[in-house]
Order: sequence, then structure tokens, then C-alpha cells
Amino acid sequence: MDLILTVGTNPLPNFVVAYYFSEMEDFGVERIFLVHSDTSTNSSHSSTRNQAESVRDLLKEKTGRNICTLVPIKEVSGEEIYESLQHHFSEYDLRSSVHLNYTGGTKAMAVQVYSFVKDKFGENASFSYLDARNHMLKCSRSFFNDKPVESLSDITLTIKELLALHGYSVVKKPDITTDDRFRESLAVIREVIQEKGVKEILDFQQNYIRNIYYDSKGDVIKKPSLFRKHMSYGSQKELAESLPENLVKIMQTLPEPEILLDSEGNIALPDDHIKNKDFESRVSKRAEFLGGFWFEQFIDKLVEDYAKKMKLQYGFNLKAKRTGLPDFELDSFLIRGYHLLAISVTTSPSKKLCKSKGFEVIHRSRQIGGDESRSILVTLMDKNSARNLQDELQIESGSSTDTFVVLNRDNYESIASYIDYLFR
Repeated sequence: MDLILTVGTNPLPNFVVAYYFSEMEDFGVERIFLVHSDTSTNSSHSSTRNQAESVRDLLKEKTGRNICTLVPIKEVSGEEIYESLQHHFSEYDLRSSVHLNYTGGTKAMAVQVYSFVKDKFGENASFSYLDARNHMLKCSRSFFNDKPVESLSDITLTIKELLALHGYSVVKKPDITTDDRFRESLAVIREVIQEKGVKEILDFQQNYIRNIYYDSKGDVIKKPSLFRKHMSYGSQKELAESLPENLVKIMQTLPEPEILLDSEGNIALPDDHIKNKDFESRVSKRAEFLGGFWFEQFIDKLVEDYAKKMKLQYGFNLKAKRTGLPDFELDSFLIRGYHLLAISVTTSPSKKLCKSKGFEVIHRSRQIGGDESRSILVTLMDKNSARNLQDELQIESGSSTDTFVVLNRDNYESIASYIDYLFR
């Protein structure tokens, strides 16, 4: 049997279908034709040749079989698409049995390829598309001999394979464990939250840590000379000598607490002999942790526990790149089968910044996970603010409650339930 696929801007369903058919002995697929749009000065559609090549290359890598042929067509008009198909397929002795999956590509492409296959093969042709709602193949006739099709969601891809399929590569291998250095500090923070609420920690973060260790641009001060100058101001001196008891307790549980605190429990100043590199390596991570990274660590641990329990792929601090585009990062991700769920975390009280983070995680998840991806923005906003933000982001990004949610200070610890909901 020959398999024909229409390739669009999202290559993931194309690959899933191609892999499913190529691995099923019952179908006896010997050749796969990837019909993709080609560049044309008269067409408003961009070429999907790169997507077709990605499907071909990954299929060869996973199966060891080089069975894909690229079929370029110029999407100028329906008639020209049909004529282009006649021209390209005239070179091939197609099998008597041909199956077309028209999940990908434009409507015009799907219609014309469908018409071509039906006209040429008649009763020997069969058709299907991949239903994104339940990940099942919907067929035009009793193609599977009345047997239910297994869910294609069982097909598994690694993060590296998902990235490659969408033209990206890993810059840095993602972490698979949370940073254990701050375990004791996280335990104290949790105690403070349970006793006084998360607002207590946010106040520490905004009123002390951000004012002491961060500059006016919101970046951690990394040079000892700049830090000494920064702490010479009267307001900073007062902050350094009036640290709340709970904040001191948190700082004392950090690795090498004397780096940040002196013997009297005040903010320690670096001596004149410390080098820039040493100061940065000793102070920056601790300041970043106190300035908001603590919350990311909380969420990472919840994600890690969930992933291990459900036996899912996961990772933290993913960095990826694509030629001609800037690198990007994901705080954390999970993969169930071939479905990606990306998570972004922020403690910022700024709606503008939270909204920007929301747009980014939706966009990034789609870039490497296609339309089948899911995303979560975890915030410490109040319930009403988070709900309003979610509504705005869904409207402006075209997402739905089935693909994207915003968590708030009241429900972030229930993130596992929301992952279940999005992966259902």
C-alpha cells in the first residue's frame, strides 16, 4: 500500500500518522508520499518543504527505513494543484491500494489531493484524518475491518525528537532533577507560607531582596564594587539592618549563609579583595533564589513528583535554538506520548509581565509541540486577577480552557490536577 500525506505548517500529526502506518505490518506500507507546498511568487502560502523534510528525516531515524518521497506543489489555484499532482505522480507506478491522510495542509490542498486520489484509484482508494480531540483516525470506509483503531497518542516522542520535527535543536540538555541545594530554605519558606500566607514571602521578596540585591533594571548586582556602592545609600543601609526574623531564618538555611549575612544577622558586604567572578558565583544564585527562583523550585518539585508517579518524560530549564531565530527557554515541560505540556512560573505582581510570560509559554509550546501542545502559567496572583488574565490570554492567543490555564496563589499546589485535566 502507498500512503499519501498532505503536509502543513504543523508537521507533528503528519509524522504520527506516517509512523503509525509504517510500523503496522497489516498495512504493508512500502512508500510514503509527502505532498507539501512549494515556494511560489504567486502564492500567499509559504513553503512547507522544511516540515516535509523533518517528517522524512525523523521517520528514517526512528524506523531505519527511507521510504518517504517529497511531492512539491504550487498552491496557486485548485486546478493548478490538481495538474501538479498529475505531473508528479505520473513518474511513479503507484500501488493498486492507496491511502490518503489529509490532516495537514491547507483546505485547498486537502480538497485537490482528495479529488485526485479518488479520481485515479476509485474503490482502491481510502481516506482518513487524525482527530485532534481523541487522537483517533477517522476513516472514510471500513478500512480497519471494523476493528477499533488504537489511540495514536500512545506513539512516543522525546523532547529532542519534538524539537527536531519543528526545526529546533537542544542548546543545553534539560535538567531532570530539581536543585537540591535549597531544600532546607524551601522547607522554611513553606513553613512561613503555612503560618502567615504567601504574601509574607512576596513582601520579603519585593521590599527587601529586590531592593538589596537587584539594580534598578531588575537584574542581580554581580560586581562587588557596585554592590558596595548600592548598599552605601541610606535606604539600603536601613534595610540591611532591619531584616525580618523569618527572612533571616530563610537566609540562614542557604548554603554558606555567611556569604549573605554577617555574624549579627545583617547583610554582609564583600571585602575589597574579592574578584568579580567569585562574587557573582557566590552571591548571584542565592539572590536569584530569594528573588523568585524559590517559587520555580516549588513548582519543579511538584512537576517532578507527578512525572515520576505517572512515568512521563519531563525536564527543567530547556534551552533550544533554530537557525535565524533567537534561542528560547522553557521553565519546565512534560511529554505524554507525543503531546507536550510547557510550564512557565513567575512571582511577579505585574499583570503586564505575567501576560507577557503567558503569551510566551503558549507560543513556545506551539513552536515545538504543534497545535497538540498544552501550557500552564503559574503565578501568585489572586484568584480574580488570574482568572481575568486567563480570559484575556485565551481570547488574544486563540487558546481555550482545554489547552491553557493560569494558576494562582490559591491553587498552584494543585498543579497535578490541572496537568491531568490538560492531558486527559
